[in-house]
Amino acid sequence: MTFTLLIDYVGTFAFAISGIRRASAKRFDLFGAVVVGFATACGGGTLRDIMLGQTPFWMQAKSPFWEGGFTYLLVVLFALAVVSALGKYLLKVSDTIFIFDAIGLGLFTVVGIEKTLQLGFPLWVAILMGTVTGAGGGVFRDIFINVEPLVFRKDIYALACIFGGVIFGVCQVLGIDSILTQVLTAGAVIALRCVAMKFHWTLPVLRRDVAEFDESDSGYRTLKNAGTSAETVPAKFNLEVIAVTLQDVSDAGKFGASAVELCAGMEHDGLTPERELIRSATTLASVPVRVMIRPTDRDFIYTEDEFSQMLDDIAFVRTTRAEGIVIGIITADGNVNTERMARVMATAGTLKVTFHRAFEQLANPEKSYAELAQLGVDSILTTTIPALDALPRAPVKIRIGGGITKEHLPDLRSRGFTNVHMGRAVREKPSYDSPLSAAKIQEIIYV
Repeated sequence: MTFTLLIDYVGTFAFAISGIRRASAKRFDLFGAVVVGFATACGGGTLRDIMLGQTPFWMQAKSPFWEGGFTYLLVVLFALAVVSALGKYLLKVSDTIFIFDAIGLGLFTVVGIEKTLQLGFPLWVAILMGTVTGAGGGVFRDIFINVEPLVFRKDIYALACIFGGVIFGVCQVLGIDSILTQVLTAGAVIALRCVAMKFHWTLPVLRRDVAEFDESDSGYRTLKNAGTSAETVPAKFNLEVIAVTLQDVSDAGKFGASAVELCAGMEHDGLTPERELIRSATTLASVPVRVMIRPTDRDFIYTEDEFSQMLDDIAFVRTTRAEGIVIGIITADGNVNTERMARVMATAGTLKVTFHRAFEQLANPEKSYAELAQLGVDSILTTTIPALDALPRAPVKIRIGGGITKEHLPDLRSRGFTNVHMGRAVREKPSYDSPLSAAKIQEIIYV
């Protein structure tokens, strides 16, 4: 077995894990998980071989049999067995999808380059085919699970493959050993992908005027169907929606929401999501994401262990692309726990901090507002408490949530409140199992 074939199998295993974990997060059955895993592991190489005029690698019969195409299906099935057996452990490893995706990306870039060069193509074509091999599987995976492909967003993804290809070319010019060249190339891809994620390096986004609507946008269709020009209808409310799945996060941006609050356990009024969901959601999102930090549904007075966990969760959120966190810590006598909130602010760093509906349990809202402002809290999420109109509108922004519907909006707007927060009210059915409704979101924002 050659070194190239070995890393091809390892890359297949890594990408299959990535695809199967994504399918698991979307609640696919075993067959669906195998399909997504196989598409992720073999999709890029299949596209490469078709572009190069070759029979796709996994369809070829070779001797010995372990070098033939059937082996790739066995590797995918082995990956499924690993995920099934170690699922609980993998869930605790917050970066499971990212880690295996980065490994697969690096190894497949090498495989694509080597196979293209073996066919006699020049290096620049090999680098492009290495990029197709590395990034193509991720595209197929994302299409299968119905999310916008990662390679088309601002992430350093395909660019990492190209960077690895350049390293490969430099190694060839320097006459470096073939195996070491492959190791350095794969390492360069993986390293750039990891560093880009850690330091939030992204490519610039081709922007358009925020008042401009594409005809495929749900907002345009909603307004057009109503016989209204989209350009003449400014948004009247900044709507933050509660998201509990990756699909929610994707739909929120497409449907026109201005922000997302990412939560789990909505039957308990919101708990801290799994770290894997946080990482994936903040990578996927096209609108700002704030992450709920709440380890228990008991109350907003936490034990030392619970508070330590909250600080650890905040530190993790800082490593993602989240805009901020949503948190609330009070004392038994109904005041802001300023000591702990100060530690929260220090741990949050540049993250924006929303003080959530624990605010409604405070004995003196005006005093608490001043304390939160002094701490540097960005916003407060609350219902229409009696003291609401007495609160300043700056520097801490007020966002209204907690059971409001479109019937409340005229009154809120007349009082100067245009930041709203909704969950079930903007879904097809009043349940978090139901998808977000484009029509309801547009109605809240524009009507």
